[in-house]
Amino acid sequence: MRKKKTDYSLRNLSSKLIGGKPNEEKGGQYAFKKEGFTLRFHRNISNQIIKVIDPFSFITPNRITWFGFLLAVLSALILALSGDNFVWLLLASIIYWVSAIMDCVDGQLARNRGICSKTGEWLDFVLEGGKGIFLWMAIGFNITITKTELMGFNVWFLVAVALGFLGFLSVISIYSSWLFEEAQPVSHDHVYVIMLMMIFHLVEPALILFDIAIILVVFYTLIEKTFLFAHEESETEVTE
Repeated sequence: MRKKKTDYSLRNLSSKLIGGKPNEEKGGQYAFKKEGFTLRFHRNISNQIIKVIDPFSFITPNRITWFGFLLAVLSALILALSGDNFVWLLLASIIYWVSAIMDCVDGQLARNRGICSKTGEWLDFVLEGGKGIFLWMAIGFNITITKTELMGFNVWFLVAVALGFLGFLSVISIYSSWLFEEAQPVSHDHVYVIMLMMIFHLVEPALILFDIAIILVVFYTLIEKTFLFAHEESETEVTE
């Protein structure tokens, strides 16, 4: 008697929300990942960018990763200081969108040149996560220009909740991928949500709604793994 192998591929909450198609140019352990429509749209744009920059050897994937990160930091800085100025908020949103495009350019450029590396993968993962820190700090600063509380909560407490639960979810995602071999579908849908938030200056409701959503996602994922996955792992099959 042995344990029945459980297929966790594309079973997590994000896969149910994102859907998408596998990225055919990726192989190995990444071939099972599915990408949402917005990310595939960004890849089409990045393909055109790569045709222009590929001949220039000094433009490396890691430098593109850093460039995208610095663009996100610049976007956050503009958001923090823009108040409700439409022009500056629009500029911040466009810069953030370009930063998201760069997140596609670096990996595709590395695959085109055949120079994919663990260091590049690590740098991409770390700096992509770092963008969120600056973004939510910028939201906090933007709100505190006019007020210090939202719905009776201190603004920086709400920012801390957002960052804390984002970190918690990242840990869950990392260990899910490692232990369960669980596919991690990726999407850039959030980029357009953030852009709309900036353009229409919806940072205050966005912060509150995000806190509620991220807490619900974390607890749903914990319950999903604890009860659903644990139950399926306990199933066994008899083999001759």
